[in-house]
Amino acid sequence: PTALPGIHDAIYCASGPEHSIVTTRAGKAYAWGFNSNMQLGLGAEADDQPTPKEVVGKAVNERGIVWVGCGGQFGAMAALKSG
Repeated sequence: PTALPGIHDAIYCASGPEHSIVTTRAGKAYAWGFNSNMQLGLGAEADDQPTPKEVVGKAVNERGIVWVGCGGQFGAMAALKSG
C-alpha cells in the first residue's frame, strides 16, 4: 500500500491499467493517472494526473459517491440519489 497525499478516510478504490479512482467517507471521488479518453472524469481539458485530483462537476457535486470502478479506457462512479 502507498499513502495518497491529501486523501483521508478512503473507503473504496478501483484501478485500471493506467488510472485509479478512490472515494472517501465524505462521498468525494479522486482520480489520477492517464486521461487520454477522459476516463478520470475531470473533463476534456484535463491532462494526465500524477497525483489524486478531486472529481467535481454538476453530475457529482453533493451527490455522495459510494462506488467507483475502472477499466482499460473508462472510469465509472455510483452516487446516492439526489433530492
